[in-house]
Amino acid sequence: MAIKEVERASMLVLHLTGPISGLREEFEALQDPSHDNLQLINAEQKHLDAIEDNWRIKPKNLLPVELQPKKKALRLEKWEQGEEFLKAREKWARYFDWKEEKEPELKNPLDWGMSLLAHLALLSDYTVDQGDIAAKTLEHAIYRRIHVKWARKMKELMEEDVISVIEDLIWDDEEMNFD
Repeated sequence: MAIKEVERASMLVLHLTGPISGLREEFEALQDPSHDNLQLINAEQKHLDAIEDNWRIKPKNLLPVELQPKKKALRLEKWEQGEEFLKAREKWARYFDWKEEKEPELKNPLDWGMSLLAHLALLSDYTVDQGDIAAKTLEHAIYRRIHVKWARKMKELMEEDVISVIEDLIWDDEEMNFD
């Protein structure tokens, strides 16, 4: 999806459905390095359930496949990179009809990482029934990060993308309620 399409799609505005003070407090608690509430029993599943309940969409269907967190591709050892080894491997692959995977395999949402899930669950708690808008906003955050020169170029949802969306929500609300 082109960046312009994502920008147009993200023109839908994500609105808070809970108090800004609650979002700000919980967000700051998650950012605190001494915060250990992430390590609850079955916390990953609790976060996934919250996301699904609040946005009425399964987390694995939230974003297009190309933007979902992926398992790391296996790195070849130095001895596996030699020309002779690669020729032999190619020969055996044809003989046994092995299929090489071109794309990395998607992670199970339970394996996305506690902090990413906690931030997604927090975002879903304060944007109830806005899963489609949240998905487009997250997609926009991913492309925004990728197109910044110094940022990590991994084309998948990362914790920093969710944090960016939450910070934007807090900042937008503070701008609207200036006194």
